[in-house]
Amino acid sequence: MARRPDKTEERAALTARLLAHPIPTITVEEYATLADRGRAQAYEDVREGRVEVDRRGRNIRVKLVPLMRSLGFDVEPTPAPLPR
Repeated sequence: MARRPDKTEERAALTARLLAHPIPTITVEEYATLADRGRAQAYEDVREGRVEVDRRGRNIRVKLVPLMRSLGFDVEPTPAPLPR
């Protein structure tokens, strides 16, 4: 069985970017990187309800704030700007 490539640097860069510029959702592939899961395992997590997602048709996005909290980061949701 082939060894998985080490994604420590990629995971650290993605984490830093998301903490500096929070967004409401990320892709399942980005979730897989952050959670150190394979792509198939990440989609299994979505199917089993182990991660909060936003589904719009076939589009599946992982909710960032609950995910980062579950990974141990102290993250507050960014308030949406008020319409003028």
